[in-house]
Amino acid sequence: MFLPPHAYRKILGFALMLAALLAMSAMGSGRIENKQRTLRVEAKTIPYLQSHTHPEGDPDAPHSHWTSSETSAIVPMDMWITAIRTLVRNAPPDILHHVLLYELGAKNPICGNTFSQVREWYAASMNTMRDPVVFPEPYGIFFKKGTHLAIEAMEHTADEPRGPGGLYTNVEIAVLLDYIPAKSTTRTRPLDFYRLRLDDTPCAYPMRHEAFVVLAKSGSFIKKPNIENIHEGGRYVFNRSGTLIGFGANFWPWKGGKMMSAVINGKNITSLFAQKLKESWAWNIPQYNKEVQVQKGDVIEAYMEYENPYKDKEIKDASGMLGFYFAADSNSIGDK
Repeated sequence: MFLPPHAYRKILGFALMLAALLAMSAMGSGRIENKQRTLRVEAKTIPYLQSHTHPEGDPDAPHSHWTSSETSAIVPMDMWITAIRTLVRNAPPDILHHVLLYELGAKNPICGNTFSQVREWYAASMNTMRDPVVFPEPYGIFFKKGTHLAIEAMEHTADEPRGPGGLYTNVEIAVLLDYIPAKSTTRTRPLDFYRLRLDDTPCAYPMRHEAFVVLAKSGSFIKKPNIENIHEGGRYVFNRSGTLIGFGANFWPWKGGKMMSAVINGKNITSLFAQKLKESWAWNIPQYNKEVQVQKGDVIEAYMEYENPYKDKEIKDASGMLGFYFAADSNSIGDK
């Protein structure tokens, strides 16, 4: 169909006006998402990763490979982190035993100065890395320009049925931080991260074990924090009022781990269970994403239930970790 030139000009003018209106609407409702970027914090590339046979009941660490950031990633501007994801390239993600994102030169709120002065911001394992951690508005992690971040990772490349097995080269492991420049966001509730861990040597210097023993023939065994130990890493006393925006847990189901419970002032808030996936070695421990209000002086503890599947051996590296993000009330006074 033929239209005169002035008709085309009218149609073009209407289209441009409509596009402008849509853009203005997007700026009003989704302005933050349009400015989202990603900061990558990576470990040193692993040139060669060979699978191994893992004897039943043996601890993981002697059969594993460790890697960490060769240099720290420097935060390029004031920013708010909106989501965190784990990336594994050139190998199945199930080779990752765990990964930890930390800030250099900052105090750990659980173990204080006893663990190399690192402030943790994210922890994931092969059981928890499948789901990203997403922070709803108005929450987020706030990093100042110049903050130094690094990761530490452990790879456990076991043969079936404990893992996918195989030989891998140039394996890359990274933590991806989705962020928004501080000047482009309306987020107002900065988050802190806390990782409770049940441990036979809590907060030991210079390196804690971060695991505990479950005796043979012990049946159902519940590991709780030792309240008589002032350095206990499985509990935390809030020195500010605020909001917990969710929980995540890690434990080893194939070693008898049943569930992790978050207990506040003696009351069970939630229990986290592992879901069996298709592969013989694969499990997923879903997050608990509901807000929980806490008051200054409230006590949160991690309770872990295990059942030793072996009749004649101990579980020497049973794990029970509970992580959560906390936003302090703006009028609450206390130390971080």
